[in-house]
Amino acid sequence: LGYFFPGLNLGFFASTLSTSDSLRIFYYEALCVFCALQDILARVPAFARVVIYTDNLNTVQIFNSLACLPTYNHILRRSVDTLLSTNISLRILHIPGEVNVVADALSRHQFERARIAAPGLVINTFKPPLWSLGAVEK
Repeated sequence: LGYFFPGLNLGFFASTLSTSDSLRIFYYEALCVFCALQDILARVPAFARVVIYTDNLNTVQIFNSLACLPTYNHILRRSVDTLLSTNISLRILHIPGEVNVVADALSRHQFERARIAAPGLVINTFKPPLWSLGAVEK
């Protein structure tokens, strides 16, 4: 998992199980958007308008339609609860993978590649919420 605040030149990463399973990857992509949203809450005032870019079209679709398979429902529900309680307006937009260099490098723990793409980048870890652990195993 990895996300990046370009305006702050600040990146975050978390370790996950290595996988090529598309359902697990999709779960991690959606979870990463949720985690980025939680981090954003401390950085913006109530009623802010926030845009999160992701290179995963499935993630864009579930957040914009609020419709998903049961496996992802808790991520959407908690995201909506967060937005309603803070009055933040959220848009999730698609960004081509080849443009999403820093977040992609962070998610793969390729920190040198991330720092080449964003000189001076500060990199920190984050921990996904406990409720998300093991959810992809169901």
